[in-house]
This record gives sequence, structure tokens and C-alpha cells, in this order.
Amino acid sequence: MQNRFLLFILFLTAYTPLCSAQDIFLRRGASKIINLEENPSTGYRWIITPTVESKHTVIRINDLGFTPKHKMPGSPGVHKWRLIAQEKGRLILHFEYKRVWETEVIKDLNIDIVVD
Repeated sequence: MQNRFLLFILFLTAYTPLCSAQDIFLRRGASKIINLEENPSTGYRWIITPTVESKHTVIRINDLGFTPKHKMPGSPGVHKWRLIAQEKGRLILHFEYKRVWETEVIKDLNIDIVVD
């Protein structure tokens, strides 16, 4: 019995989900900055797509670009986007971290945005 319990605990600590979700609540006119770690020198970058059922005019997305953590070429860093609430509604953004020319997704993130 103890062995099964230890195996279960080991499984839980070793398991890290590839998909996560986040909720953002904004008032009209407010903004929020999203920061995601990225390393475009390896070809991996975040690709954003709104879900099909979402209304695209709820927010405006400004791409603030990539900033490396170090001055050394090829260093990973942070990619930033500013989300600006434009009108009442709901939008789900789906972020996929992958190489554009490959189908394999390394990480993904869903952000559910509600504008009041």
C-alpha cells in the first residue's frame, strides 16, 4: 500500500501540464500587459489565435515585442503584449508556443478575457 502511495506522489510531482488557463477581468478602456517567456533564436515563439466563438472587437492587442534577458545572442527573454479593453464582451485568446513550420505545440495557454 505504501509503495502505491509513493508512486502516486511521485507521479503528481513529475507531472507538469502543458496547458494552462488564466482569467482577466477589465473595465472598458483599461489595459493589461501579458508577459510570456520566449526564445525566438531557437525558432520557438508564441502564436496567438482568438477562439472561434469569441468576438474579436472586445480587445485590441498591441505587440510590444521581445526583450532578451541578457545581451548575449540567442538568449531567451520575454515577449510582451498589451491587451486594451474596447467594448463589453468576452474573448478567449489561445497562445501556442511552437515553431511556425512545425505542428508540435510545446506549451499552450488560454486567456479568458471579460470586459465590463
